[in-house]
Amino acid sequence: MKRAFFAGLLLATSAQVYAAHDLVSVWRMAQAHDAQLAQARAEYDAQRKQIDRAKAALLPQVTLQGSLSKSDTDLPDAAGDVRTRQLSLQAQQALYNRKALVAYDIAKTQLSAAEAAWRQAQQDLITRVVKAYFDVLLAQANVKLAKSQEAANRTQWERAQTSEQVGLASRTDVLQARSAYDLSRADRIKAENALNTAYENLAKLTGQRVTALKSVNTRPPQLLRGEDQAWIQRALRNSPQLAQVARQRDVAEQTVDLERSDYYPTLALTAQVQETAYDDYRSLYASTYRDTRASSLALVLNWPIYSGGLTRATVAQAQDNARKAREGLRDVREQLQLQVRVLLADIRNGESLVDALQAAVASGDAFLEAAEESYRVGLKSLLDVLTARANAHKARRDLVAALDDLVVKRLQLEAVVGDLDEEDLKRMDALLIDPDS
Repeated sequence: MKRAFFAGLLLATSAQVYAAHDLVSVWRMAQAHDAQLAQARAEYDAQRKQIDRAKAALLPQVTLQGSLSKSDTDLPDAAGDVRTRQLSLQAQQALYNRKALVAYDIAKTQLSAAEAAWRQAQQDLITRVVKAYFDVLLAQANVKLAKSQEAANRTQWERAQTSEQVGLASRTDVLQARSAYDLSRADRIKAENALNTAYENLAKLTGQRVTALKSVNTRPPQLLRGEDQAWIQRALRNSPQLAQVARQRDVAEQTVDLERSDYYPTLALTAQVQETAYDDYRSLYASTYRDTRASSLALVLNWPIYSGGLTRATVAQAQDNARKAREGLRDVREQLQLQVRVLLADIRNGESLVDALQAAVASGDAFLEAAEESYRVGLKSLLDVLTARANAHKARRDLVAALDDLVVKRLQLEAVVGDLDEEDLKRMDALLIDPDS
């Protein structure tokens, strides 16, 4: 009985005759279009390049330099100006550079943080798609119910007019019916505007207007009691947001080591070959301008002794930043646990709310039927009928909202614990039906 009720209530949230989209198909459209996801991917790719930049400081540095110059001379007996061509090749290899090594480690940690941010962006996209998808479903259901109530109130108004003409209804009954009809028209207009806004929000994600969506046929399986701690442990273990903040903490701690590196010396091996050539000319001083070729090999040690207290200050600043990052990680961990507990409570309350609203719809329909019958035999006023109809439609609207919210909350819980992926969407798609089926 419950399954038949859900199907009858919720299958008509859209009247499109072509194939309706499910969660997976809408999410795939959003994957190809969403700007926020594209930004996160670009940031991740850029951070991968930072690895090569940091590694470059540890690899050989080779420089080729050439010059061509001309100089006038006032030497006696000189036959012309002096033209000089010079070419040098220099290579340098760091043998010990602690700061470059730490910077390379930091770049690798930052890449891990960027990877976690990329996974978080994917989870966020799924969450945004789910929210926009069910906002459309709810808006479609509201339009459907608003039109139904408007039609019923119009019929009631027309009946009241007819009854007044034959003396079976008062002018007050007609005015009450007309007032209810006008209010239901206003509700329908507001519902249609909200639906258009929901369509636009979904189109922002997908890049195209999607109006035919599969709707909820039944609610997701109930959560088992006593699983709260297990959900929290999953969140602490898998959350990409927590992983990203943890890596940022690691970077802050590594930065302390980076600044301390200024206390240490650097050692490099350098080799250089240089050739100098002069144009031939006649001069008593020709021996001064002989072509030369020189080469050198050296170990270069650089050890800063005192920098005015700059290194000590930068190390202290980095330590403060590291402490800030550790506290930030603790805050995110506690906030994550709170989110899980709140979502679990919302889901369980939502399950109870769906049960209560299902009963409210059934009793509201029964009361409306009884009120209409009592009005026909003179035991109820028209106001009683209008109130019963409004309450019945409100119960249906609240049930649709509660059911959609329950599905959204379940997927949000999976996102918070870091497990939301396409497989979760496929499982939810199994709960959906075509609007015209």
